[in-house]
Amino acid sequence: MRIFEAVKCIQCIKYCLMSFCLHIHLFSIIIETLNNVPLVSFTIIFFYFVIKYDYKNLFKSKE
Repeated sequence: MRIFEAVKCIQCIKYCLMSFCLHIHLFSIIIETLNNVPLVSFTIIFFYFVIKYDYKNLFKSKE
C-alpha cells in the first residue's frame, strides 16, 4: 500500500512540475509578445504613412 501511495505522490509532483513549467512557458511567450508590440506598432504606422503618401502621389499629374 505504501508503494502505491509513493507512486501516486510522485505522479502528483510530476504533474505539478509540468504545470509549473507550462505556466513559465506561457508567461515567457506573453513577455516576448509584449516586447514586440512597439516594433510591430512602428512598422504598421510607418507603412500606413508610406502607402498613404504613395497613394496621394499616384494620381497627381506629372506635367
